[in-house]
Amino acid sequence: MLLALLPAALLAAVTVVRSDQNGVSFRYVPGQVNLADGAGAGQVVEFEDADHLAQPGELDLPGKVVRVGVPQTGGVRVSVRPGPERKLEAVRISTVPHVSWDGDSSWYEALPANAGSLPQDMAQAGPVEVIRRIRFVPLRLSPCRYDANTGELVCYEWLDVTVAFDRKPEPNGDPDPLDGACAGMLLNPKDALDWKLGWPTHPGSQFERSPSWLKLQVDSTGIYGITGRELAAAGVPLSGLDPATLALYTIGEHVPNKSYPDTMQQVPIFVQGEEDGRLDPNDRLGFYGLGPEHWVGRCSAYVKNYFTRHNVYWLTWGGARGSRIPSGLGPDTTG
Repeated sequence: MLLALLPAALLAAVTVVRSDQNGVSFRYVPGQVNLADGAGAGQVVEFEDADHLAQPGELDLPGKVVRVGVPQTGGVRVSVRPGPERKLEAVRISTVPHVSWDGDSSWYEALPANAGSLPQDMAQAGPVEVIRRIRFVPLRLSPCRYDANTGELVCYEWLDVTVAFDRKPEPNGDPDPLDGACAGMLLNPKDALDWKLGWPTHPGSQFERSPSWLKLQVDSTGIYGITGRELAAAGVPLSGLDPATLALYTIGEHVPNKSYPDTMQQVPIFVQGEEDGRLDPNDRLGFYGLGPEHWVGRCSAYVKNYFTRHNVYWLTWGGARGSRIPSGLGPDTTG
């Protein structure tokens, strides 16, 4: 049910006014705002050009994220000048609900009594990120504010935002096959594509440590075993292979749909039969593998993975000695 439709505003758009080596200025027009019934006794605010970005427990106010390419070094300073205000009284905006993993229950978290007017910043800069050697800053824009104590909702017709750079860029327009894709993500693509970082001096790929690799996939957490015969069937040459050089790598503990680690970690393995210096068909390699959904942080949280059914491990050989699972008597637990 539609509760309120505020008078028509300017057409929704993000318009860059200035872009140069000193910074970027733009106007964000969120467009038409609607106020409608939400779950329970709450209400939902909608803009033409805004999304619901709040996390569970946060106030469910819409916003928009834009990305500004920045120079190779230094940070940014953000300033905002809002346009005309439009106010609504006695509005009831709730927080984003928490939902159980199986989806059969949900609950709402009350805002603190002293929450005041939220959000505090109309334009909030996130940490600097890098994609294809282009540094950029994500900006979260908030076209409205809500006072939970008074129930007043203030919406802005536009936000004039200026992002000032701390340092000037150095020209570096090395072409990249994905320049076109990156350009579509940025407010200032013409400038930002010419401000690339230099190539790293260290090896660009973790796979440069060895010429030979075998990809292993696991679908659940547990202990896995592979025989020499199975490795040979997968193309691993057993003849002349020193089993002491067998090593296993993976990206390590991480939270799915977050940034992946940029280096691989070695996983200790057990190689049964390596004492004779040969890898025979009946020898066996064992390791403890994490599935795509697993506990993290010393079993403090369980994360689901909605993007893949497998976790990947990489087996290599012919280099330095690989890490091994220590052998010996375990602790006495009969006690």
